[in-house]
Amino acid sequence: MSFSQLPGEVVARIVDHVLHDVTVRGEAPQDKTSPQDKKGPRPDDTRDQARVLRAVNKMCSLAVHHCQQRDFHTFQPQRSPIVRGRMTEWMPTHRTSLQEDLDYWRHHLLRGTSAPTLPQLSFDLAALARFSFFNPATIRVDVRAADYISSYSACRPNQVGADRWACASKILDHIAKPNSALKKLHLRVSICQDTCYQLEQILRDHPNLTDVVIEADIPAAWNYIDRPILDLDRTQSPNVQYASIERFVIRAPGVTITSSNSDRLFDRLKSCTIFCMAVHSIRAGATVPVHHWVQRLLTNLQRLERAEVSVGEEDRSIVADKNDVGPCNLTHLSDLTLDLHDINVDLLSWINAPLLKHIRLRSQYDISHRGRCKAGHFPQLVSASVNCPGLILARFRTLGWALQKCVSALPDVSDSSVFDGECHVLIMKKRRALAMQRKLAKRQRLSHSVAVV
Repeated sequence: MSFSQLPGEVVARIVDHVLHDVTVRGEAPQDKTSPQDKKGPRPDDTRDQARVLRAVNKMCSLAVHHCQQRDFHTFQPQRSPIVRGRMTEWMPTHRTSLQEDLDYWRHHLLRGTSAPTLPQLSFDLAALARFSFFNPATIRVDVRAADYISSYSACRPNQVGADRWACASKILDHIAKPNSALKKLHLRVSICQDTCYQLEQILRDHPNLTDVVIEADIPAAWNYIDRPILDLDRTQSPNVQYASIERFVIRAPGVTITSSNSDRLFDRLKSCTIFCMAVHSIRAGATVPVHHWVQRLLTNLQRLERAEVSVGEEDRSIVADKNDVGPCNLTHLSDLTLDLHDINVDLLSWINAPLLKHIRLRSQYDISHRGRCKAGHFPQLVSASVNCPGLILARFRTLGWALQKCVSALPDVSDSSVFDGECHVLIMKKRRALAMQRKLAKRQRLSHSVAVV
């Protein structure tokens, strides 16, 4: 039997298997990319596969149409978006170099770091135009109109690459049409202010979304044009019942987030287990500093398992009102990353996370300048990474570790050891710590590593 004689159901299953790789559907597929493959961007397969299948015969073309109507994907991520408290790339800020932006996005995107070309965007737009009734349950689309990640030739929508911007905007307009079936959304975009308005509409007009990932790879040091503003208050309508979002990721180091009335947003995120907000700045009101907004956020997201809040710039002129946020009991939290202007014991001791295993902190000030947490505040901690100026051991005392129980793998670490940068430590039982200390000494890997009881 030739391929053209196969039953339609069989052809549909073959097309579905080709366009939607089963490993992508899992929460965290293993990264099997070789080091050689990771050196440069790899082409996305989904778009090309759809084009080839459409050309086979009419039945294949209909199967592709049916498959894309249910799950419209134009790329396959190499792995789920990284939200973890172990060692990874810090979010670039307006003070970092463009090379750090490049390293950051190569780390997070891996595959498909190059923006789609105009013919590829046109193919996606044509595919959307074929649908008389577009109601997919999942959308995974790359509509980046400017290739910031490889060239940083940042452009305004009305100057360079106008055709790509226009095509990307039309694709987002199709996605923004109300669709009660849409539950999972993964967008890679080039941000301008008009794009922010479209994203607000997409989040507002799709009340059944439970999985949201938005990645905008514009440089953090975007100082020569108006910085885009994404208003999260506009992502909810007052009289609409929204489903609870289980994963919410916004990774956009060049974007400003505003949220002065966050109650509806927090209510929509109350069942969230994975949360990430890595942005240039957060404006939560004239009298609400960023760390107060973060406290309110964590208090309302009691089911969090992995969380990251990274803010590149903070308005230090805000005069804060009294902070009446209640205790924060994150009984399921295992990974936490905080990258804020000032992290200290007031914030850390307020977080009750008995299952926290991995923590990453970055602060412009010494985190120990306001005191320390009580001993054993994070009893299940396995690893910690702290990036701040000041004494090395003092920063880890702040997390509640007793110095007299510390087994050091770095002979010259003492109370007077000062280091302005990142230190990573592992926490383990004393017997394992001593064995690890000997191995590290043999291999001469003694760069700022501490093993703690």
